[in-house]
Amino acid sequence: MQYYRNRNNLTFPGMETWRGSLSDKKVSLLEKSWAGIFRKYILPKLPAHRLAENYSDHMGRPSKDLVTCMGAAVLQQIFDLTDKRTYEELAFNQQWHYALDTFEQEQQLLSLKTLWSVRQAMSGGGLDQEIFKDVTDHLADIFKVDTRFQRLDSVHIYSNMARLGRVRLLSRTLSKFLRNVKRQHREVYEAVISDDLSARYLKEGSSGYFGNVKPSEAQQRLVEIARDMYVLIKTFAAYADICELYSYKLVERVFREQCRVEGDEVIVIPAKEITSDSLQNPSDPDAGYDGHKGQGYQVQIQETFTPAEDETEQPESGTGEDSRTGDKEDDKEPVLNLITHVEVEPAHMHDSAALKPALEDVEDRKLSPEELLADAAYGSDENVLEVRSHSVELIAPVPGRKGEKDFDGFVFAFDTQEIKTCPAGQSPVRVRKNRR
Repeated sequence: MQYYRNRNNLTFPGMETWRGSLSDKKVSLLEKSWAGIFRKYILPKLPAHRLAENYSDHMGRPSKDLVTCMGAAVLQQIFDLTDKRTYEELAFNQQWHYALDTFEQEQQLLSLKTLWSVRQAMSGGGLDQEIFKDVTDHLADIFKVDTRFQRLDSVHIYSNMARLGRVRLLSRTLSKFLRNVKRQHREVYEAVISDDLSARYLKEGSSGYFGNVKPSEAQQRLVEIARDMYVLIKTFAAYADICELYSYKLVERVFREQCRVEGDEVIVIPAKEITSDSLQNPSDPDAGYDGHKGQGYQVQIQETFTPAEDETEQPESGTGEDSRTGDKEDDKEPVLNLITHVEVEPAHMHDSAALKPALEDVEDRKLSPEELLADAAYGSDENVLEVRSHSVELIAPVPGRKGEKDFDGFVFAFDTQEIKTCPAGQSPVRVRKNRR
């Protein structure tokens, strides 16, 4: 049963129920810390009503306070904590209690299972993106963030999975499928799957027939698995319920990416022909592959920045103040920079395709820049034209390798293509032509 405490009840300042447990001095310290910012600007933007959709209105035991649950899941990501450490911080840390407005001891004890299920519901239902956008837009408005200057780049994230060779990839995918069929459709499994096939892929207590393969045997074992896959795909195609299993679709995908059929013969595709968006591990089907960085994901991140000429100036030496410590009090207000856009992609995606969605996202949220910095991967001709339609100036290096001869700054004659002047404005003393 869903439960979340109404934090909008009218209370008089200084009369809150938790005042008895915190001194005025400690409250003042908490208000000036990150906990005060989180409590004032982020906590009210958490959509607990959306999380409540995963719980019944009237059946079951009452859940933990859903605002506390969501807040704890957000703070876990902010501070990059394990589940156990998150549990301990919520139980004992007064900054967390103040930030989440959670002073009832019962609500401070969040089981690891509850934390996991709440995080799963938030990421699976898109609540994480909703929270990020709502909070970012709110902070940008409250603190009058200057969004004119922004930069975009990607960072690679390694997936928490084993790196599988082709033999292990195909055998594990097939094993996963057979286990699902055996568990959910036992009668069909016993009628169709032979004891020999079951022993090869579902052998208990070891890595199985395909677990430890010598290099000289790898290609032959790969062909054996490919043939088994083809037979099982054709066999179970007649069973509509089994064809709907997610693991069956993974088997189809792996076979399509790694094999082909010529007549009645199953051919294993050469490794160099396998595309980078192929399945890397059946336990993480969304991960991709990058030739330079490996398996996993990449995250597109766009953020505001302060140009160098607008940064706070340090006092000059010789003014009678310590220039090393910067004791001179600056009149300028501190500048708040924000991450304005985040998008997670498989590792095989090219950066050039990320520019348009990023600009459309910040434009819809009224956080569009005037000037966007990016590296050469984003600087294609198509992207340069695209940003103009958004009234944005893209500053990025020209893609491609720079030639051995750099003619930047030279002026050439239009008709003869001879050099007229060098970058310093000097004309050539003489011009000589070779056979080319």
